Amino acid sequence: MTTSTATAGLASADLVYLEFAESDTLHLTAVFQSRDAAKIGPVTEIHPVDVRSLGVLRPFVGYDGGPTGFLTQFENSGLKGVTPDDGGGLFADHHISTAALYKASPKGGTAPTGLFDHAEPGTALATRDVTAAGELIVTVPGGPPQTWRYDVQKAVWVGKVGTTAVTATSLMVLTMPYRTLTVRHPEPRSVPAANVFGEGAAVAVSGPFAAKAKWRKPGQNLVCHLTDLAGYQLRPLPGNTWVIYAPTTAKVTVR
Repeated sequence: MTTSTATAGLASADLVYLEFAESDTLHLTAVFQSRDAAKIGPVTEIHPVDVRSLGVLRPFVGYDGGPTGFLTQFENSGLKGVTPDDGGGLFADHHISTAALYKASPKGGTAPTGLFDHAEPGTALATRDVTAAGELIVTVPGGPPQTWRYDVQKAVWVGKVGTTAVTATSLMVLTMPYRTLTVRHPEPRSVPAANVFGEGAAVAVSGPFAAKAKWRKPGQNLVCHLTDLAGYQLRPLPGNTWVIYAPTTAKVTVR
């Protein structure tokens, strides 16, 4: 599902992608597999970042329309989904549930591709440059910083979306170019869009540790590889993960 700054259901998401969107808002893409959520949303329009991030997972997507060009990209991607306009009473006040998504989704789907090589007991996050970490701050010019702090007792990273606290076992901050898309239908406006194809620098925190990293995603249906600076796959702890798409103008601080 895609949502703006509301947080209903995020606590049950296995994976959340975060894009810095229009007017200092956040565009969140939440992926559910291992846990259910009775209320998710409010669900908002589809963005190109959703198509490019989710293609490799082949999910069934809940979304609420979008500009004409964005809808065309979704239709051409081969992904399937449902909107409030499809009827069936699946949405209530722009919210949906995992049960409703399962009910509407095609039968006989296959398991998604694994995105991370999770750590086993005694396995480090990276093979080099691993440091202790208790705070992660992503500062984007013109907008409020995204601040996460590690809760030692609960063993989770705690941040905020709006005024609501959210938690993650691991955070992956991928630095990448953004471009401005001009949309005309149904209403003219400019939309920031993260370019998630390519490669760049990254910072990962998992548990009380951080490591510098690199990311590489060659295309829509290919996994985004995250490696340490020695070229080995990162091994975050098992648990929910947030992937933050930070523009190249952002400042990423770990301490």
